[in-house]
Amino acid sequence: MMRFATLVLGLIFTSCNAAPDSRNLAPVQADSLIRADAGKKSFHLVDIRTPEEFATGHIKGAKLMDFYASDFRSRLSTLPRDAKVVLYCRSGNRSGQALSAMKELGFKDASHIAGGINAWRSQSLAIEP
Repeated sequence: MMRFATLVLGLIFTSCNAAPDSRNLAPVQADSLIRADAGKKSFHLVDIRTPEEFATGHIKGAKLMDFYASDFRSRLSTLPRDAKVVLYCRSGNRSGQALSAMKELGFKDASHIAGGINAWRSQSLAIEP
């Protein structure tokens, strides 16, 4: 009985220390990934904010796909399923929702910037006008 209790407690403690979701990139991680993969055909940086939000500044190389557009899901589905895709929005909420849609669509390597462009800006990372 003692071994069983030890095993259960061990499982509880190790599950609490599970690795963070690799789909959630800290701004600095995302910046490194973007710099390493920018320009590659197998990499897509997608800003899913509105055109008005995009016009206030965006990450260099980002392509705009408005989350609120009626054709958003179909536009997402035009991206290659085997490409590396990094999404971002204002705060991470919309991009988190979009990740779920991408999983349903069969994307293999999609992630987002946790905290969105707000977190990016808080780290003083570069923004294009």
